[in-house]
Amino acid sequence: MKNSFKNIILSLLVILLMSFLSLTAYVKYCELRNKDVRFFTRYSIVKKIYTDRDFVELVNKKVEIESKRYSKARKFKSIWDFDQQILLDKDEWIETNMYGEKKYKYKPNLKIMNISIWTGLTVAKITFLLDPEIERILQRVKVINTNITFETDKFGFKKTDFPNEERSRAVIFLGDSFTEGLFIPSSKTFSNIFGIMMQRNGFQAIPVNMGVNGYSALEMAWMLENYSKYFDVKIVIVNLFPNDVHEDYLAVIKGEYNEKKSYEKMYYYLKKIKSFCIANNIKLVIAVIPPKEQLTNIPIEGLFQKRVSEWCNTEKVIFLNPLEYFRKIGESKIYLSWDPHFSESGHEHYALYLFNNLQKEMGGL
Repeated sequence: MKNSFKNIILSLLVILLMSFLSLTAYVKYCELRNKDVRFFTRYSIVKKIYTDRDFVELVNKKVEIESKRYSKARKFKSIWDFDQQILLDKDEWIETNMYGEKKYKYKPNLKIMNISIWTGLTVAKITFLLDPEIERILQRVKVINTNITFETDKFGFKKTDFPNEERSRAVIFLGDSFTEGLFIPSSKTFSNIFGIMMQRNGFQAIPVNMGVNGYSALEMAWMLENYSKYFDVKIVIVNLFPNDVHEDYLAVIKGEYNEKKSYEKMYYYLKKIKSFCIANNIKLVIAVIPPKEQLTNIPIEGLFQKRVSEWCNTEKVIFLNPLEYFRKIGESKIYLSWDPHFSESGHEHYALYLFNNLQKEMGGL
């Protein structure tokens, strides 16, 4: 009896050991591939064992530094969600009233680091103002992308290689994190590359990157109305993504999410952009950036592209859909392997697509 019980205990220990070794091997595989560990991250014991201690120190230091920037009256609790995997620095933003809603914009003249880090179980996106203490800890964690540091100009826009001199003839790029160029240096964003292409081909205009992580048509319209006055704007390129109507962008593309009110809100602000452009003799272009899953797993045009195309046709607005162009090039040359956003190569291809398809609109620049 005792031997049987002992054998059962030993068998259980062997099973536990094998399970632990298998899980460790899986975690290591995910780390090498820069892919999130799935399923097991819900268990606190797994998080406790595998979460990188240097990453935890980095987060704690980030919270400490951010809190010190505020007076006692303005101190706040920084909360980071492991599963959400996004860490923002509150001191980068100015709360701004946009059409009666509380929104945000980048503060001017900042130096911001925007990187992704292996936490031990997932890839975390983290953004913060440059600080020597944080840079010291960064030497010990696994940074997946090259440290991306970018600066905002006097308006709070992500800089390009072209000085934003007031009254300069300009092409404005509106959009979200794709347009901002998340995890991409300023010089490698499609807006900057588009500017270089214009310069090389004799077009006299500068690119202005008004893209900001998390923006929708509402913020795009507000930015255009409030900052275009500083430039001689000739063309506005609105870069939409399916999450402009719902955060589950794949459900939007597949048609599983088709909420009328969400589309109506987007159309309302697109109409404001259109009216503003007409009033100021500005050419308007609306493009839809496809999610990378649409290049492989969803072999359809997508409901979002279809509905935006129909709206543009009705409103007589130029519509661009790079989906087929992207499919010919391939997912690996357009998107980051560890994130849904464009790689440097993807920014180059998208800039070329826009430039080649807007030759007529750029006449006179």
